[in-house]
Formats: sequence, C-alpha cells, structure tokens
Amino acid sequence: MGNSGEVDDSIAKLVQSLISKYDLNKQLPISPEKLCDDLGIKIVYMPYKCTAGRIAMNKNGAFIIFVKESDPLPRKRFTIGHELGHFFLHEKNRPPSHHAKVLLIRLRASSVGISPIGLQIPSQKEDAEQEAEADKFAAYLLMPEWEISKDVSAGMTLRQLAQKYNVSEEATARRLIGISDMYTCALFFKQGNLRNFWPSLMVEPEMKRYFLQYLGKNITDWPELKEALEKRKQMLITNILFNCMGYTEGGQLIVMLNAQNIARKDESLVELHSCKSGRHISPGTIEVVCGPMFAGKSTELLRRFKREIIAKSESETIAFQWSTYQEGAFDLNDDIPPVDLSTFVDVWSVTKTKDIMLKIRDNPKIKVIVIDNVHQFDPDLLDACQLLALEGKKVMVAGLDQNHNGTTYQTTAMLMAIADKVDKLSAVCGSCGKDATRTALTVPANDLLSYLNKSIYAPRCKACYYRELEQLEGNNAHEIGSLTVVCGPMFSGKSRELTNRYDEERIARRRVGVFKPKQDARSDRYIVTHDGRNRIPADVIDTPKQILKVLEEKEKPHLVLIDEMQFFNDHIADMTKVINSLNKDGINVVVATLDQDFLGKPWEIAAQLMAMADEIIKRRGVCINCGSKNATKSFRRSSNKARFLPGGADVYEAICSECFYNRVEIKF
Repeated sequence: MGNSGEVDDSIAKLVQSLISKYDLNKQLPISPEKLCDDLGIKIVYMPYKCTAGRIAMNKNGAFIIFVKESDPLPRKRFTIGHELGHFFLHEKNRPPSHHAKVLLIRLRASSVGISPIGLQIPSQKEDAEQEAEADKFAAYLLMPEWEISKDVSAGMTLRQLAQKYNVSEEATARRLIGISDMYTCALFFKQGNLRNFWPSLMVEPEMKRYFLQYLGKNITDWPELKEALEKRKQMLITNILFNCMGYTEGGQLIVMLNAQNIARKDESLVELHSCKSGRHISPGTIEVVCGPMFAGKSTELLRRFKREIIAKSESETIAFQWSTYQEGAFDLNDDIPPVDLSTFVDVWSVTKTKDIMLKIRDNPKIKVIVIDNVHQFDPDLLDACQLLALEGKKVMVAGLDQNHNGTTYQTTAMLMAIADKVDKLSAVCGSCGKDATRTALTVPANDLLSYLNKSIYAPRCKACYYRELEQLEGNNAHEIGSLTVVCGPMFSGKSRELTNRYDEERIARRRVGVFKPKQDARSDRYIVTHDGRNRIPADVIDTPKQILKVLEEKEKPHLVLIDEMQFFNDHIADMTKVINSLNKDGINVVVATLDQDFLGKPWEIAAQLMAMADEIIKRRGVCINCGSKNATKSFRRSSNKARFLPGGADVYEAICSECFYNRVEIKF
C-alpha cells in the first residue's frame, strides 16, 4: 500500500468515510457490530476453543466474521474491527486463491444457521504488514482521532480512555503511541515479566535493542525502571530522559514512556579501539537453509540439530517451528505434509518472535537455537537472531525464500543477507526432472476447495515455472536464464568474480553485457578490482531501466554482469523487473553486491536478489585486524554516518564478526 505514512493516511481516510457514510459517530463507543450489519457481514461467536478471530467467505460469496465467545467485550469489539480491516484492506478485492493454504472449519448448521460447506479461511497468518494495517483500522474505527485527541488534551488517563471507548487498556496505549507526540513507547508486563513493547516511529533501532534485552525478564531485573516507577522519577535510556507512568489491572502492568529531552551527543557510531560495553564479545553465527517446497530444508535442519545435540555435552540445544495447526482444521497438503520437527525431536511450536525469546532468555546454557519455517515469522525475528548471535549463540534457521507467486518472503531474505552461511537447496522439477528452485500452484486458483486432501504445490525448475505461470512457449530449460548473486564485505573478491566470468565468456566467444552504477568512483568506464589488477569495460547507468535500453541497441548477450548492486537500493522493484525480464529472454545474470552496510544491517536489494537467486556465492575477506580468513563485515574508519559512502581502503576495512562487534559501539 506504500510507505507507512501513506498507509496511515489512506486507512484514516477510509475509516473517516465509513463513519460518515454509516452514521457511526452518533453514539460513543462506536459499534463495529452495526457496521457489520449494514454491510451484510454475519458475526458468529465461537463457543469452543479457537483463535481470537477470522474472516471467511462461504460458498455463496458472503463474508462471516468468527469471534471467540469467551473473550472480554473490549477484546471482541477490537477483533471485529480488526477483521473488518482485513475485509476492506485485503479480502474484499482478493480472489479466494490468495492464500497458500485453506482451513475448512466444520460447523454445525443448526448452531449458526449456515451451511458448513465452503467456508474458506486462510491457515497462514497474514504477514506482519497486513496484520498491522488491520490493527490500525480497528484502532482508528473504535478510537477516532478527532475524538480521542480532545480527550488526551483534556487530561483523561489511559484507564478513563479505555472505559470511554470500550477497548482494552493495551489497545488504548498503542493508539496513544500513534497519535500523540507525548508518548514514545509503551511497555506491557504480565505477572511482572515484560511480554511486549510498542515503540513510536521516532524510536531508533538502538533503543529497540535496549528494550529487546529485557523481553521476557521480570521488572525486578530492570532496577532503573522499577525505581523510576516507585519513586516517580525520570529514567535515562540511551541518553534520553523519560517520564514513566504505570497502569495496573489484574496481573498486567502497562508503562507509558514520555520523552522529556534528548541529551544525545553528536558522537561517531564507531569506537575505534574498544567496545563500549566494557567486555569482550565473542559472537556466534547465523546459518540459513532456504529454497522451494520439497527441497529438504527441514530435513537438513533436523540433521544439523541432531549433530549439535551429539556434540554439545555441557550446553543445551533448543528447536522452534512456526505452527498454527488447530483442532477441527486440516491442511490441503495432508497427503505430502511438510516435515514436522516435533515428530523427531523435542520442539516448541510458536507463532511470534517474543515466544522464542521468552523460552531462552533466562537459560544461559542454551548455545544453539534451531528455527524452522522462518518465512512465517514477523521481520522482528531478524533483530532477535542478531542479538542471540551477539551473545555467542549459534542460530540455524530454515524457510521458503519465495511463495508460489514469486513474491519474496522478507524475513527469510533479510536473514540471508546477514547470515554467515547460506545454503540454497533445490528440489526436483515435477515436470522435467531438472533442479527446481521454484514452487508452483498446480490446481486452478479459483477452485482450491475442490482439491481437498490433494497436493496443491509442486517444485518446478525456472523454465517450467514461468511456462506454466505465464504460458510461455518452449520446453527447454536453457530458454530461461539464471541469476547468480555474489555477495560479501568489502575486499572479498566480488568484482574479481565478475571479471573472471567475463574472461570465461570471452574465451567461449559469447557476448557479455557489463554494467555499473555511476556512484562507483574507482573508474569511469570500467569495473575495476580494488587492487587494480583486473578491469573490464562497462556501461555506466543511473537506473536499472537503462540496462534494457542499452541492450536494445546491441546484439543479445549470453551473460549480463552488474557490479556494486547496493547503490541501486532505492530501485529494488525496477531492478527485480529488469532481471526477471533478462532471465525470461534466456540471458544469465550475475550481480555483485555488499550484503550488509557499515553497521552490519542488510542491504534490502541484496536480500531481495538473494531470495530470487538460483545460486548464491558468499565471499569472505581477510580480517585486517586479526588476520583470520572469516571477514564478513565492512568496517568504516570514517565517522561519517551516511549509509551510502563510496570509498576504498582509505575508508573501509574488511574484518571478522568478532573484531567488528568489539569495535562498534554496542548498547546492552
């Protein structure tokens, strides 16, 4: 839907138009039930254990919202508002085939007055972006900004606001974070333990990491906050002073943080000689196994897990998998189910990153963490894995890199970019028997329910995948080109890999197209290695679309090389289209890119291309600090904080993770 600001504005305008059209503001609190009635959407209160809410379409095309009957009234109201958000923002204009899996809920016709046949409910949890949009819709609907802003200005407390709008205090706290500059972050404790925190957009990653370290811990382990609440004094967090206001109800404590003033110094993000934490850091590693369905990802993860169990005599290994299997529901893939790790080893089934952190934060003996189905998790899993690795733990994950429509799973992709090791597995194409790197939907998209208890997915090679998806002509795999991503830190030989590929193609007398961004200052018209020994002529471009324009004027190449891909980070969508176009035209593409920036954060374009790639080559340099051959980070010697800063050995060094994290300022 666009960036965050555009999404907020569009949702706010939509809610305002609905409130006006259906006269919902005549009486507060606003009734989401009335809106459902006006729209012809039936609400069914489920009398037995189920998820909080779902929206479904029956065989007649009518929508139904299922609500958990045992939930408190404020929770029911918010659930209805949330599902209405899905209806207006996602479900209303999408075909029933949007979801990869389907749940069939068996209901008694007499209990709800509808036929149990044809109810279609997605079994995969909506991605984080859509869930957040639905939450915003519910919050905007139940707590209109023009009304609640007046109440906040009038001095109403969190509890008074929750009672007026008949919503939970937690929902009210989150709404206040979004509409008022007064509040910076909300902390949610249950039985004394921090179970979640909700930051405003102004909160920087450094502060998020500060809160993350207390996730799952008791408030007694956070003496600064405990003292601030008890003595009603200000609290200093990452050089920012906060007022702390606590609200209790039952076993829950909500703390609202109000930023008073910013005392942040204009310092470099980098400390050249010692770690600010005051102790030496020995980081662990992150390993990613990815690929299409039926490639053996879970099996490979299980093999590594068992090997760690055998090797670790004094430490512990723990495994997690994303799971929403529920009683009364079944999967369309039951005849060829995915590997369930719990069948072979003890494993925790979770759906949120915080569930993982809660299990391991207080057990220092856990040194190896295994996580399956990472593509299902929210993107906050990225920060959690980095934090766990920073504590010296080995994190091994597996997940799909793309769905059957070719859309990238962002959580998997970003983990690939920061990982120390990436293994991209392939399956066997069900059509031609070649290596398969794609997952195809094999049944009609508009009639999934007719294929219950049958496999609806199959692995496909790239040629068969595009031929089936877009009705391309031809049956030979060579008609579709491949994508290879060469990535790593500075001075790891990425450009040298391109020059070697160029030489090989020229020996074979095949044409090569070579491109580089204008920001690359090493040479005007050449791709040049840092040592200056290798160079190849290249066309200099500003945008990805210029690649196709340049190639239109030349004879079709067999291979296209693109260097310094990170400089196209603002053109991800265009670069994706260009590479797909080249591949469909039978042209192989090899790109070289940094996978992380100078702070160890993933370049988004590198993550996107790694998820699309048929082959990934992760290069390592030589650590200039300790001499190890495991340099995976680009250390910036300059205090310049700009993310884009072209330079060579005068600005950057290749260093290993251990040396990097002991030279970068880190807050614990």
